[in-house]
Amino acid sequence: MMSALDGSLTGFWQPACTKRCPAKICAALLCLVHRPAHGVIVKIEVGETELLNKAIVSQLKSCESASNLTVIDVGGGCNLWSSELADAVVDQNFPDCHDGLCWGGPTVLDRIHNRDSSGLPKSTQDAVRKACCSGSANDCFDEYFTEASCCRQRALFKADVTDGADWGPVLEHVQRHGKFSFSISAQTLEDLSKPSVAVEFLEAISHAGVVLVPTKFRELARGIQGPWRGWLHHQWVMTVRKGTLIANKKSAFLEFLDELDSIANKDTSSQSLAVFWRDTLPFQEEIRGLLNAHDGRELTTWKHHMEALGDDETSAVHLLRPKQRVYSNVSLCSLS
Repeated sequence: MMSALDGSLTGFWQPACTKRCPAKICAALLCLVHRPAHGVIVKIEVGETELLNKAIVSQLKSCESASNLTVIDVGGGCNLWSSELADAVVDQNFPDCHDGLCWGGPTVLDRIHNRDSSGLPKSTQDAVRKACCSGSANDCFDEYFTEASCCRQRALFKADVTDGADWGPVLEHVQRHGKFSFSISAQTLEDLSKPSVAVEFLEAISHAGVVLVPTKFRELARGIQGPWRGWLHHQWVMTVRKGTLIANKKSAFLEFLDELDSIANKDTSSQSLAVFWRDTLPFQEEIRGLLNAHDGRELTTWKHHMEALGDDETSAVHLLRPKQRVYSNVSLCSLS
């Protein structure tokens, strides 16, 4: 199968270059597709999502003073927990500090003016933004709208991460300034119809990074959103096996495989899987068996894949100290 970043500019990239991308961006692609042939997963962690997020930020911030660390967040527009260190963000949505979160909520302007800010002119919004970020206004920030997320200067790239053409400006930026030291993609790959496309671009724009996804234990659990397994909008169940991040296609037949209940676990201590990689991320989309799902043997095979005690995150949960849940003690500073 042809790569989305194939240097010949045929297949996937040909229509993007001829119809949607400026020629100089397509030329930039030729410089960026020479990725290392072999990458490696150097570390995985399993734990509560918020604790993992905080640990990653803390470790990267400790590296920042010792090196010229540059960080890009792919898919973090709605929940930019990396705001204290992200130099760039790629996403379809960018909730402004004064526009509320993606899913709604009070805004900075609402609190300051004690009124609905939606009708205020942009000049007023800009003035308040300036006052907040200069420290001359009070009550600007809270746990969601932090000073770091509102005031830190960063490049914003609006893109559908599965659409190769949308990555043009990001690739052009990388051609001018070089790859980012580190990329973060959290709770994103499991949403995508073709996560392998996003993975290839992560490799093209950064030297190393971390991908966070729900663990298979959490994705197969009922009662997260309702009586079904996991989240309705998630298309994949992720697991790490033999040093490769495996995306298993999530199909409706999983709802009828009661045997999977023995794997499911709603415990927040095994909520998220963090996969740290260097050079390239070993990744595979697994859709084998879905076309023959009427065959009981295929369903048994799928169940076996999910149960496999050799999966790296299964080992992380069962073999390591519960409060630590660290697969490897590799420092993030050594990756960037």
